[in-house]
This record gives sequence, C-alpha cells and structure tokens, in this order.
Amino acid sequence: MKTRTSLLLISAAGAAAIITLLFINRSRLDAGAERIAVKPSSVSVAAATRKAVPVRLTSVGVLQAYSDVPIIAETQGKVLRRYADVGDHVRAGAPIVAVDTLLKYAAFVAAKTAYVKAESDLARFTALHEQGNTSNSELEVAALNVRSFEAQYLVARRQYEDAVICAPISGEIAERNVDVGMMVTPGASIAVIVDVSRLKITIAVSEHVISRITKGMHVSASVDAYAGERFAGIVQSVAPKAGESLLFPVTIVIPNNRVFPLKAGMTARITFDDVTAGTPMLIPRTALLGSAREGQVFVVRDGVAHVRSVAVGGEYGADIEVLSGLADGDKVVTAGKTTIRDGGPVTIIH
Repeated sequence: MKTRTSLLLISAAGAAAIITLLFINRSRLDAGAERIAVKPSSVSVAAATRKAVPVRLTSVGVLQAYSDVPIIAETQGKVLRRYADVGDHVRAGAPIVAVDTLLKYAAFVAAKTAYVKAESDLARFTALHEQGNTSNSELEVAALNVRSFEAQYLVARRQYEDAVICAPISGEIAERNVDVGMMVTPGASIAVIVDVSRLKITIAVSEHVISRITKGMHVSASVDAYAGERFAGIVQSVAPKAGESLLFPVTIVIPNNRVFPLKAGMTARITFDDVTAGTPMLIPRTALLGSAREGQVFVVRDGVAHVRSVAVGGEYGADIEVLSGLADGDKVVTAGKTTIRDGGPVTIIH
C-alpha cells in the first residue's frame, strides 16, 4: 500500500514538472513571436503635395450642321416647279418649290373681294347711322361682317402664299424629297436645308475636368480628311448636369473653312489646349490600396502606419489626385505595403 502511494506521488510530481516546463516554453515562444511581430517594417514613402498640372484634354466626336431644318409643306397640290436641288446654296426666303396655285389664287381673289365689299358696306352703314337712317343692329352686323370677311381673306392669302414653299434659313439643300408632277400634302417633307457656314460638335467630358471648361474657351480641331490642318473652335455651351453615362455634354462651334471645307458627318478630334488642372493634391498611384473607387492608403506618423480612406480624382501620369482624406505633407507608403498592418511600426527607407 505504501509503495502504491509513493508511485502516485512520484507520477503527480512528474506531471506537474512537465506542465511547468510546457508553460515556460509557451511563454518564451509567445515572447519571441511578439518580438518578431513588433519588429518595424521597412517602407518607402512619398509626401502628399500640391502641384500645378497642365492638362491636354482630347476628345472625339462627329461634326454636325449648325442648323438642320426640314422644309415642311403647309399646302396641298401638284408640284409645278423646283427652284433648287441638292447641294445648292439658298438664302432665307428664297423659293424652293412651287405648287399649283390656280384654285388658291381664285379663293384668295374671292376672299379679298368679299372683304373689300364688307368694308364698303360698313362705311355706308356708318354714314346712314349718322343720319339716323339705319338702326344700331344693322351697323353692328356690318361691323361683324368686316371682321369675318377679313379673317377669311387672311386665311386665303396665307394659303395662296404657301403655294410657293420658301427656305426658312440660309444654307445648302441636303435632301430633296419631291419632284415636278408629284402631289404634296400639308405636313409632307419637301426638302432639308443645313447651315454649314459653321459646324457644331458635342463631346462628353468627365467630372474630373468639367469644372475647368467654361463657355467661350478656345479649342482646336482636326479631321482625317485634312491631315495636319487645325481648325479653331469655341465652347458654346457646357451642360449643367451629366447624362446617363455620368459624362457632361460640351458643345463646340467651329467656323467653316473655304480652303478646307468641313462637312457634317466628319469625325473630328477636339483638343483643349488651355485647360489647366490647377494645383491638385497628388500622391503616387502606387500608394493606393486596392481600387480607386474605395481608395485607402497607409499614412506614416511617428513611426506607425495607419490605414486612411481617401477620395481620389483624375490621374496625371504616375500620380493620382486626392480630393479628400489627406493633408499637405502627409507621408503615404508607396513600397512595402504588403508587409505592414494598420497600427504597425515602420521604418522609412530612402
């Protein structure tokens, strides 16, 4: 019995000794791991700084006629004469097509005659009324007849005048949809006239530079048809809101050139030579953690790296604009990001 008790005591003492040794070894391992974890990581940094950045913004679009106007018939009849063809230049008010006017002229003459007679009757009834030889009601009827026949006369005159369809603007005939002998009806398209004395082009600009484009700004344009030639233009309008693509429409007007005539439908490359990006705050693009949409960077302060969220803008070469989240002079990690963690110690290397 005494021997058994001695064996139990020896086993318990051995187990306690083993547990103590394991505890001491675990403490040493934890202390070593902690010393390894807190060892500063070597990183390279760059300061967030403001720089003057010139921008050469280029965009591509399609030239359009400054005005593109369909000529619509307002009368009905057979086309008797065509005054202009595709490619002809016409002035505003010049005749384009003449429609049969016989019936319209007859209606115009009849309406004018009735109107003149009504005016004569009113003058006669007025004189009789002054002499007391007619009633007030007869005079009122004569006055109303004048107004009624005047309206009929104006309608007949307009219909007669509409028989000759004229150009609403000065420009070139781009389309001709009728020929001599064809019947036209009100609302039918007779032709299309375009003003290409100047052309316009609408391009889409991103939010990063739209604030630096203003109405009246000068631009230059080039087209493949005239390699090496530059055409001066001016910004006519800047849209106050973005479209579905989150881009802002900017309309530019370019005077046409007689030596190198531009045509609607040509592809043009627009260059904003005098756009400046001001002095944005820039950091190297390599400082970003992940994507620019959810931008984050490591900022080093007092030998410790801290993760900070930033809002970024446009890219300028190897740099990217920081809209918010950093102050001038903040040091961001550009190399060694994979070896550090938020709140970890770092050593800056140069």
